[in-house]
Amino acid sequence: MSYYIYNKQGKHEGPYDEEQLRSMLKAGRLDKDELVSQNGLSSWSPIHLVLEARRSPNSSHQEEKKYRLLAQDGTQTGPFDISTLRDMLRQGKAQPSDYFWTEGMDNWEPIHHLIKNTDEPDFRENSSFPPPPVNNHSFDVEEVDKKAKKGLGWFVMAYVTASHFMTQAEIKGNDTMSVVGLLLFLGLMIYVLMKLYEAWKYIQPLSCLIPSREPIPSPEKAVGFLFIPLFNFYWAFTAWPGLLERAQKMADNLNMKNIVFHPRYALGYVIAFIIDGLSALFIPYQPLWLSYAIGIPEAILLYYTFVEIKKVIIVFGEKNMGNNTD
Repeated sequence: MSYYIYNKQGKHEGPYDEEQLRSMLKAGRLDKDELVSQNGLSSWSPIHLVLEARRSPNSSHQEEKKYRLLAQDGTQTGPFDISTLRDMLRQGKAQPSDYFWTEGMDNWEPIHHLIKNTDEPDFRENSSFPPPPVNNHSFDVEEVDKKAKKGLGWFVMAYVTASHFMTQAEIKGNDTMSVVGLLLFLGLMIYVLMKLYEAWKYIQPLSCLIPSREPIPSPEKAVGFLFIPLFNFYWAFTAWPGLLERAQKMADNLNMKNIVFHPRYALGYVIAFIIDGLSALFIPYQPLWLSYAIGIPEAILLYYTFVEIKKVIIVFGEKNMGNNTD
């Protein structure tokens, strides 16, 4: 809709659209009491009354909110107000297919859902904006793997030491060795779960890139449900291999060349974890050979799973959060 201005100097200006009027008013180029008309001939009214009448019932609430923008290449910017988002769309700095998020929302949504009530056709879902640029990220696979494995020698040593203490404690009946081994083992697992939480936190904002009927779990849910007895046997498949499967889909959708995650390691670890848990439940006093037969493959699979989790943090954490994940 176009408007003409009758300014205080007695001159006519225009035509301008609604957003241009709001921008000019905000920049101080117009006074709120200056007159505007849709046809420039009659029905002149103060600009602030016209703009207030043009507001939708929820527009004032939208103006107060701040929105984060997620581009198709996975880059996050913001927060912006609704007027800034409209300007970015008009100038081609944002696309209708980009996503937005604000406080109180569970998931990211396409930006055209936010501005779908506007009268300007350029903001509608079927707009003629050019497609977003192709995101040709290229990674050095060997460098990513090397960085993911960096510093994990201590993890292997600590895991072996904890297992040795707990096994020897069972053989010799030494409670002190048992406590030391248990505390060391718990410390390692807490560290691994912290990294698992971090990985889920980094892929959460990109969940909109995966076409799925089932929403991606939050980091708190992904890790927290692992502490529910028995249910955690089921949930472990979502928390561990599910993370890597989602990460791979996101990498593919973002055209991250050469990046490959391996959910099979996590799947093997989950199966070994379940076998270990069930054997401890039904065979309280396990023979030594059985402990090694279950524990060694579980430890190896956990190591490679941990490497894959660190790869997720390296690829998505550094990209979206600008953090150093060493």
